[in-house]
Amino acid sequence: MKKNKEIRKRTSVDLLQENYVLLEDYSQQVGSTYGRVMNYFISLLLKIPPINKKELYEFCNDRVKELMYQMDSVGEFEKKDIQQRIESFHSLAYFFNTGETIKEPIIETRKIMLKEGYVEIPENWETLNDQNSGLYKYCGVVEAKHCLEYNLAEHYLFFSNHKYGKDYDNQEIDSIYNACI
Repeated sequence: MKKNKEIRKRTSVDLLQENYVLLEDYSQQVGSTYGRVMNYFISLLLKIPPINKKELYEFCNDRVKELMYQMDSVGEFEKKDIQQRIESFHSLAYFFNTGETIKEPIIETRKIMLKEGYVEIPENWETLNDQNSGLYKYCGVVEAKHCLEYNLAEHYLFFSNHKYGKDYDNQEIDSIYNACI
């Protein structure tokens, strides 16, 4: 006696070489055929209940916002990795939102007046000597690493009459760091 089989439709699919390699690797890892793996992916991704898709979209969108904030506080070397992560979460959000693009985060800013103009900074940045900001022509930023682990600010803005960091003497640098602490 034959077991009931699911109705199947034989089809031909053209895969990009990169996707073929990924499919082949994954199929070998789980010990399954290409057809079963592709059916699994299709069922997994295209049968997601709407409420779950909405939650996954919101999660991806939130991660994009968080990563974009991090971009401001990392060096050039780390930016490439974060940019790749942002693109991945963008793609997932696009998928979970059924093809609608996600909205770019709106970063709230504030203006602080300087002696000859102003500086506009994100609202979540700490300022060190802003009560006297109108006395200074320039400002600088200290970026803190691992600060989120301790619930501290990532950026500290200070005011100065020196245009370049090389012009600060050791006493000024120490006073800036002490103000951050």
